[in-house]
Amino acid sequence: MEKLLSKLIKYTPFFLLVAYFYGFLAWNSFLSRFGFFEYNILQTRYLSAGILFLGCFLVVIIFLYRLFSVISKIKNSKLFKTNYKIIFFVVFSLIFNICIFTPIIFPRIPQYLGGAQPLPISLIGTKEQIDFLRNFNTLNKDNEGNKLPFQTGTLCSIYENNDFVIFATTDENNRSRVLKLKPDQFSGISIIRPEEMKEAKNACTQLVARF
Repeated sequence: MEKLLSKLIKYTPFFLLVAYFYGFLAWNSFLSRFGFFEYNILQTRYLSAGILFLGCFLVVIIFLYRLFSVISKIKNSKLFKTNYKIIFFVVFSLIFNICIFTPIIFPRIPQYLGGAQPLPISLIGTKEQIDFLRNFNTLNKDNEGNKLPFQTGTLCSIYENNDFVIFATTDENNRSRVLKLKPDQFSGISIIRPEEMKEAKNACTQLVARF
């Protein structure tokens, strides 16, 4: 038990570093689809995304390990020696992260689980702010009693930090676009009602998949 505990303590920093790297890679590969890159490397979301990636990749590693074990018994080749296995796993993990995990799995996992599933929201603002946003396919919500518009239609929140928020939206002709807004360009954010959340999340996931 003590040996196991000492090994866990010994390798935990390495595991966290690897997870952080793959999380950083996943998020920025995802954001590159929208023409953005996050230069701030100190974010906890990278760690949660990296742990999610390693969990998914663990299944692939187990399958590949079994495959290599079978092949090594059949072919006594240097290609299947330990050093070559390590190189293969590193290269394959990068390919898996960029080509499979990021475009297919990552956007479908909720953000509270380490994924990048967009969150359906609407923006709240003054009449001037809403009028400005109306030019970018952010259809206004209907207000009772002919009140002035103060809220946009449903938008898909993709990413946010202290400097900007990235949204995706469509217009009445189903044309999609991405907006990068500063926090001072709107007053607040309204979350979609729980009974509408599931359908709205699916719509946002499909919208993001277009890019």
